[in-house]
Amino acid sequence: MDFFSFTPQESKAIIFIIVILLIGSGVTVYKKYHPDFAPELLIEKNFPEQKKVFEPVKSSAISDNIDLKIPGRKVNLNTATLKELESLPGIGPELGKRILEFRENKGNFSTIDEIVNVKGIGPKILEKLKNLITVE
Repeated sequence: MDFFSFTPQESKAIIFIIVILLIGSGVTVYKKYHPDFAPELLIEKNFPEQKKVFEPVKSSAISDNIDLKIPGRKVNLNTATLKELESLPGIGPELGKRILEFRENKGNFSTIDEIVNVKGIGPKILEKLKNLITVE
């Protein structure tokens, strides 16, 4: 009697298990060398004897007070903080302050196009920001 003789169904089950193990191993190795890959899939665990098992990856353009931006989430010009404004492309601390001052002096923005009324923001910056901002 041969030790490795399996029925066709057993052979398929073994092949399936091997394929799943290879895929899982591949994802694990990829994740090891690409820690920014799907951080939302990681589970944050707190243990009494440890600080945190997982620390969120932070972008250099975003302050320590803000975790990674949620993809698809727009920055609301009428409620955004300075740090949120600075996370937008082309908006640094100075332009962020000007946006906040404009909002404070003139009131809320009615449309996103009104941002060009802020000194230092022109059509080029507006074009970069159009899909990233809102005035809800």
